[in-house]
Amino acid sequence: MDTGRDLDRSDRYINSKATKYFLRANDPDKALHTISLFAKPPGEEMENLYEMQVLWYCLEAGNAYHRKGDYVLALKYLNDGYKHFMAWIDDQLDYHNYSARKFSMRTYVDFLNFEDSLLKSPKFQQVLISIILCCVSIFENPKGAAESGANADKKDSAEAASKALEKNEDDQKQQLEASKSKSTSNINQKKKSNKNKNIFADPDRSGGKLFKKVANDPLAFAKKYLTLLQQNFPNSPTTWTLSMRLLMLQNENQRAKESLEKSYDVNGKSISNADIITSLVYYLSSPSVPDTDKKSVFALFFGSDQSFGNDFGSTIKYLSTKLQSDKYLDIHFALIHGVLLASVFDNKYLGLGKELILSTNYSSNTSNGSKSLPLIEKMNSIAKIYFISDETTIKANLSLIQQKFPKFG
Repeated sequence: MDTGRDLDRSDRYINSKATKYFLRANDPDKALHTISLFAKPPGEEMENLYEMQVLWYCLEAGNAYHRKGDYVLALKYLNDGYKHFMAWIDDQLDYHNYSARKFSMRTYVDFLNFEDSLLKSPKFQQVLISIILCCVSIFENPKGAAESGANADKKDSAEAASKALEKNEDDQKQQLEASKSKSTSNINQKKKSNKNKNIFADPDRSGGKLFKKVANDPLAFAKKYLTLLQQNFPNSPTTWTLSMRLLMLQNENQRAKESLEKSYDVNGKSISNADIITSLVYYLSSPSVPDTDKKSVFALFFGSDQSFGNDFGSTIKYLSTKLQSDKYLDIHFALIHGVLLASVFDNKYLGLGKELILSTNYSSNTSNGSKSLPLIEKMNSIAKIYFISDETTIKANLSLIQQKFPKFG
């Protein structure tokens, strides 16, 4: 994609496409450099992208920084995406009179329909989900969050020192010019003093101020966005699986169980949803959930609690065999994701997740007749191991993963 972009650097579409691919490859610095060809003025790309309300960039950059473990910038970009929607709502207040004067009633009615569906947009759903997941990561990884906050503070200090130095240099130049030329008009002096002024000034360029507010209680911050998710997307299983996860982190296990059952209901009482399976495994792995609740939930999903044992590993292996025999390999990957998430409770689940990955028969035909799972599903499973494993574990597992996935070496 980048090679194609070099063939015609004046093509805005392929520039945006290359930028998006750099972000999905977790290279936000290269992405910002790429899009800077069309984000003016130079050096103020971030502010310009915010001013122009480039929603897709906020969402992709936020998720990229989240995957890299930079929670400060992840939260900033995702929150900027949320603010774009709020700005569009505020802008609508001024548009009613303008639309009535300038356009036909049909255009005005289309505008009203847009208003009604604005917060039902799939992009708004993605923004809310990404913010909630980022807050969960901050809560579950306080050490990484603290490092991100410290790095943001260093950037703020460096930028403040740089701005102070630039201001002193500008003041000295102006004094020198004024002493040399008394006839310079006040208008010209004003133009010179504002020559390098940042018209898109962002008071929280690094995201440090927002992060400090969130870091004190990330779950409380996430609750606001979860409420919006429940109000606007009540029929989405992901809404209720995220609700379950937040409630479990707050030790509200009974309400978490109700949310998990709700996700199952809105999905037509079917397990054919990756988020549901992942959340089910996460719920079953929690040591704080009573065995009676685990058995009742397991019975709801699979019709019988006879196969659910006190040994979590045995239960997961049973589910793994069942899902593979039913040719739900895409759902089977969700099962693996849930096991890897369960390492929050016990590190031994990393080994179980690796065992499930290596024992899966990927060459089997899936329910839709394809020869193998989509590439993204395989990569997601491996990325989970890399994301939550330490360096020693990664090196130990690397040779096995390369044997299983030689193309990803």
